[in-house]
Amino acid sequence: MGTLRTLLLIACAFRLAAQPTLGRDDRWREDIAALAGIIQQRHPDPVRNVSREQLATAFETLSAQVPTLADYQIVLGMNRALALMGDAHTALGAFGAAAGVRFFPLRLRHFAGGWYAVEANARLTAALGKRLLRIEGRPIEEIMEQVAKLIPHENDQWVLANAGNYLISPEVLHTLGVVADRNAAAAYNFEGGLTLTARIEGGTLFRYPRPGAPDPPLSQRNREYFYWFRWLEQEQLLYIKYDVCQQDPALPMAEMARQALAAVPAGRPLRFVIDLRDNTGGNSAVTLELLNTLGEAFASGRIQVRDAYGIIGRNTFSSGLLAALELRSSGVVQLLGETAGQPPNHFGDVFSFTLPNSRIGGQVSTREFRNPTIPGDLTPDIPVDYTIEDWAAQRDAYLDAILRRP
Repeated sequence: MGTLRTLLLIACAFRLAAQPTLGRDDRWREDIAALAGIIQQRHPDPVRNVSREQLATAFETLSAQVPTLADYQIVLGMNRALALMGDAHTALGAFGAAAGVRFFPLRLRHFAGGWYAVEANARLTAALGKRLLRIEGRPIEEIMEQVAKLIPHENDQWVLANAGNYLISPEVLHTLGVVADRNAAAAYNFEGGLTLTARIEGGTLFRYPRPGAPDPPLSQRNREYFYWFRWLEQEQLLYIKYDVCQQDPALPMAEMARQALAAVPAGRPLRFVIDLRDNTGGNSAVTLELLNTLGEAFASGRIQVRDAYGIIGRNTFSSGLLAALELRSSGVVQLLGETAGQPPNHFGDVFSFTLPNSRIGGQVSTREFRNPTIPGDLTPDIPVDYTIEDWAAQRDAYLDAILRRP
């Protein structure tokens, strides 16, 4: 079997065969072949970043290894094959219930300087705020090199946005050879000589920091909203948090934008911020409603713009990325934060699918987006580091950097 077309034919043969039931191995082989066929049929250029032979070999090798692999290893193996394509939009739901992947009661986040524990159950709270150095004695940098191969991505930022879940999964660690058994505990080594043993167990997760008077930054509030605003009177700044490119049926984007502008005192030179750091996409038409409503107010002269910023980060992706590009192209808005999780030249407009036997869902790109003016990543005009010290102090390094500007 030398091509993806061969695998597609295998999938068709399985479906047409007069077998009332397939065995476990054949069901997985059919899913692998079905995935390869979907890629061939739907993706505009699956071999842009990998040879046709390499991609076909990845699927064929995985199919041959099915009898020796656990179900979760097969799912992760399919994503490993997809990752060769260098397309972050084309991926499987590796952490769905059907995949059988679990998590230790620990949450990790990458800051400037490394990976830190930001949530933990009661038994692991000593790790909160501390930098992770090793898992089972293996340096975190070495493990991250292997984790990156399991995550379909176009730049390292998207790996950092997603790798936290991989680092706390016993199934992932077993697949990578970090632990010998998916049911075994794992030793996490933190700075200061702290070693804690994580195991699958319940219990409340406690978030870091734990101040007596919690006052989280604006960017961490109202996460149930697609978008919202706050007029900051003292700072004379209109802050708009835009997390999901999707219409809120109870508050359309245009109405939210009108309310935001109405909150600005007449005659005040306006500083405004559109925060896209957590916007992983959706429908770009929603962004146009926001920009058109703001643009009409500026054009009318009622609102005078003093300066304007867009905040971007590793989770700025898909339609969220396109929103950031629209802001920059206005010539008025400067981008601040960290490099986005996807370059302007990318694949997207996904087709969603479900594999026939495992019922695991996924998506595949159907369109290529080109932006010749930005050949590489979307980097901020004003780069700002976000440190664990900022997080501990409940300080938003990005918004603070804007407020400090003259």
